[in-house]
Amino acid sequence: EAQTCIGLVQINEGIIENLVIEQYSKDGITFGNSSARGSRGGAICVNNRGIIRNCVNKANLKAYTFWGVAGICMINYGTVENCLNTGNIEMVNNELWRGEWIYSSGIAAQNFGSIINCVNTGKIIAEQLQYGDTYVNNFSGAIAGRLYNTEYTSADISNCYWLENSVTRNGTDVNECVTIVVRDITYEGSAIHVDSIPDPSKITGCGYFNDFSASAPLTAGDEASCKTAQTLSYGTTLLEALNGYVSANSGRELKQWQASADGSITIGF
Repeated sequence: EAQTCIGLVQINEGIIENLVIEQYSKDGITFGNSSARGSRGGAICVNNRGIIRNCVNKANLKAYTFWGVAGICMINYGTVENCLNTGNIEMVNNELWRGEWIYSSGIAAQNFGSIINCVNTGKIIAEQLQYGDTYVNNFSGAIAGRLYNTEYTSADISNCYWLENSVTRNGTDVNECVTIVVRDITYEGSAIHVDSIPDPSKITGCGYFNDFSASAPLTAGDEASCKTAQTLSYGTTLLEALNGYVSANSGRELKQWQASADGSITIGF
């Protein structure tokens, strides 16, 4: 259908935890088509207003959409914590939509809440950002497409890590935690200031790696990837940093991370 929702749950207002989404077909899952572009969501849920923790998405998702698609959830108003996305996320839309549209990422396409101690290694594939007098399209980032910090919401991303250059826009690799956009546009006769990270202080302790292994060294994010220089808080290797956060927050029912047989990391159950 034109308005297909991707995900096991449409709206989460409770706790989803200790869940692994496996890929059941070689090509992954495709939603919608070139004439039905309303598909949207994430492997776990479309709209998170509760807690998602200790969850893994391994499925590749391809959506024909002018909304959003992500590995864990499309919109996060709550908390996504200690989660991993290894699936490739591809957003297909070759038509420029008026206004601010289209979001894709490894964890949450649009973040109004908190994303903490999460990892993305999947490829985030989207059309290139297109600027014009009245258009801003395609916010894509390794962890989130866009942060929303307003008088009503306060979004943040902390201690999150991603595979370097895991975002591809129109065939060009980009190393960004969240889309780095500052743009003044005219929309329906009014001037609008578009900023996908309105408060850079809301991104803390984030970094990237170029080898998805337990011992992979982390590089702290910089202005080009996070809009502000980052300081790693829990360690300088991937496994050390992830489990450092888990150990420091023992009351949050978080699972330890561990090395898989192939050397990559996963959440231990």
